[in-house]
Amino acid sequence: MAELTTLSRPYAKAAFEVALSDNALDKWSTMTGLAGAVASQSAVKELLASPALSSEQVAQAFIDVCGDELDEKGQNFIRLLADNKRLTLLPQIAELYENLKAQQEKSLDVEITTAFAVSESVATKLADALKS
Repeated sequence: MAELTTLSRPYAKAAFEVALSDNALDKWSTMTGLAGAVASQSAVKELLASPALSSEQVAQAFIDVCGDELDEKGQNFIRLLADNKRLTLLPQIAELYENLKAQQEKSLDVEITTAFAVSESVATKLADALKS
C-alpha cells in the first residue's frame, strides 16, 4: 500500500495543482472520484491488464466509460496515466487528491456516534460549532 501511495502522490499533486490554478477543485474531485471508482471495477481491471490493447485504446475505453464527466484536462490526465501504465493507481490518486483538497479548504470529515437519536436542532448546533 505504501508503494502505491508513493507512486500515486505525484499524479495526485499534479491534478491538484491544475485544479487549483483553474479554480476547479470540486470538478477535479468529481473527476478523480469517478475515475477511481471506475478503475476499481473488476471488468475494468481486466481491461487495464489486457496486453492486447494499446495504451491509447485503454485510455479511450476508460474515457468512454466515464462519459461526459471528464473534461478535456481530465481526459488528458487519463491518457497520461494510460501512457505510463498507471491507471490502476486511480483509487489511490483520488484519495490523495481529496486529502490535498481538504488541506487547502481547511476541512475535516467528522463522524459522531450517539447512543440515541439527535434532534435536528441539536445536529444543527453541533454542525455550527464544528464550523467555527
